[in-house]
Amino acid sequence: LPPVSLTTFTVTQGETSSLVLRASTPLNDDVVLENEFLSLVFSRESGRLISIKNKDSGIETAVEQYFCYYVGGTGDDKSGQKSGAYIFRPKTGECLPIALGDATKTISTVVQGAVQEVRQTFALDPDSDLPWLTQTVRLAAGDRFASFEFDVGAIPTRQLAGANATAETCVMWRGTVRGVRVPKDDKNCSEVISSSNSGFCECADGRRAGKTQGGKLPFTCTSVCRFHTGKEVVSRFNTSIASAGELLTDSNGRDMLLRRQDMRPSWTLDQTEPVAGNYYPINSAVAIGDPSAQLTVLVDRAQGAGSVASGVLELMVHRRLLVDDARGVGEPLNETKFTQSYALQDGGAHFGPGLVIRGTHYLTLERPAEAAKVWRPLADRIFSRPLLAFGGPALAETFTALANPLPPNVQLMTLHALSEGRLLLRLSHQFGIGEDALLSEPVTVDLAALFDPAVLPVITVREVSLTNNQDKSEILARRARNAKWTSDTSPHAWRHLVFDYGTSTKVTLGPLEMKAFELTTGMSTSDVFV
Repeated sequence: LPPVSLTTFTVTQGETSSLVLRASTPLNDDVVLENEFLSLVFSRESGRLISIKNKDSGIETAVEQYFCYYVGGTGDDKSGQKSGAYIFRPKTGECLPIALGDATKTISTVVQGAVQEVRQTFALDPDSDLPWLTQTVRLAAGDRFASFEFDVGAIPTRQLAGANATAETCVMWRGTVRGVRVPKDDKNCSEVISSSNSGFCECADGRRAGKTQGGKLPFTCTSVCRFHTGKEVVSRFNTSIASAGELLTDSNGRDMLLRRQDMRPSWTLDQTEPVAGNYYPINSAVAIGDPSAQLTVLVDRAQGAGSVASGVLELMVHRRLLVDDARGVGEPLNETKFTQSYALQDGGAHFGPGLVIRGTHYLTLERPAEAAKVWRPLADRIFSRPLLAFGGPALAETFTALANPLPPNVQLMTLHALSEGRLLLRLSHQFGIGEDALLSEPVTVDLAALFDPAVLPVITVREVSLTNNQDKSEILARRARNAKWTSDTSPHAWRHLVFDYGTSTKVTLGPLEMKAFELTTGMSTSDVFV
C-alpha cells in the first residue's frame, strides 16, 4: 500500500480452493519451512522447532521453541508473597514443559499460495482430551521473519505434574450444621453440592476440600479433591546463541535497553527471585545475541519477557492463578467465561471455562549489525496495521496524500485534524544510535515537498512540543537560559536546531527523535479526511 493512502479492492466470489496438506503425523522426516531468506526445521520426533537458518547471511542457529509453565507461588519460608494479578512469583525456578507425553505428536504442514505453515498441538485438556495449547508457525514468500500464532487456554487448573492419583480420590461429602457432623446429609462424590448444602468434601489423603456453609457455587467432590495449581505459561526459545545472560528489551517501543542477568546498573542487587527478578516488561521487541547472531522476537501486545540463562529467551503468554496476591484486586487472577455480580453474597465468583487467548510472536534471525534494519520496520508494520473498511460503491481506486516517500528511517506517527485548516503532524526517526551504519544517521525531511499540494496544500508550519501545548522555540529558549543546556558541548547538535518554515522548510531528525508540527493548510479538514 502507498503511504498515507486509501486503496480500494473489489472482492468477488470465486471457486473454492483447497489447502495442500504436505505432511501429517506420523512423520518420517523432519519438516522444513523455507523461502528465499529463511529455513525453519521442525523435529519429526517432538514436532518442535529445532533450528533456524538465515540463507542470506549464512547464519544457522539451534533454536528449540516450546511452551512451559511455572507453578504459581502461594508463599514460602522466605516470604508470604503469592503470585497473582500484580506479582509474578513462581513456586520454583523450574519451567515445566507442556507436551503430549507418550501420545502421538500432532504436527502438520500446510501450503496455501505463497504461505507455508506448520500446525502444532502441544497439550490436551486432562478431562476432555480437547487441545488447550496449539500453535501455527507461518513463513511467507519474501519475508525475513516467521510468525508464531498461538492459542492458549483454557489453562487447566488440575495439577499436571507430580500429582498423587490416590490422594486425589474423593471419599464422601460430609454434611454439617454449624460445624457439627450430620451424617444424614452426606452425599456421594459425584453428586452436585449446591449453595444450600453445608459441609465439606473428605478426600483420601485426609484433606477437607470445598468447605461451605452456603453461598458457594455448585461443584462435585470428585472435582475439588483433585490437586489444583495456578499456572503461568511461557513461550520458550532455547538457542545456541552465547548471550552470556544479556537481554535487550524495548522502552515503550523506542530505545532498546541492555539487561544483564541478576544485575542492575545503578545499585548492587541481592537477587532473591532468580526467575521473576530477570523478567522485564516489553511493548514491542526483545532480543538475545552474540557477536555473530541476534534473535529478535516482536510481540503484538505488552508482555513480560526474560532470560534466565545464556541463550534462553522466555515470553509470558498467559496466566491463571488460584490465590490473591494481596496487592489490591481482592481476588485471584482466575478469569473465566462467567462471573457473578459483585453485589451478590459471593460477589465476583468466577465459574465456567477459563479464558482463551490468541497472540502472535514474530521472529527474526540476523547478524547484529543488520538486525535493526529488519526488525524496526517490522515493528512499525505490526503496530500500524492498515485500517480495513467495507462498503458499497468505491471511491477512487488509489489515493495518497504524499508527494514523495519518506526516508526509510522516518515514520509518520500522527496526522491529526485540530480544527478547520489546522493539522498536527508528528514525524519520528525509527532507529537508535549505532543500530545501523546508515539508518541510524540523522535524516532531513523537506516539509514543503512532503505532501501533494493538490491534496494537502501547506501554507505555514510551526514546530511545537510533542503534546502540542507550547511552541518548540519557547522550550529551546528556556534551555538556552539554563547554563546546563548549552549547544556548544552537546554531542547531539540536531536537538538544538531552531525550525523556521519561512527560512528553511527542511527539518532534521536524530536517532529515535520525534518532532511535532502544526500545519496550516489551504484546504478544509473535511476535504482532506473524507
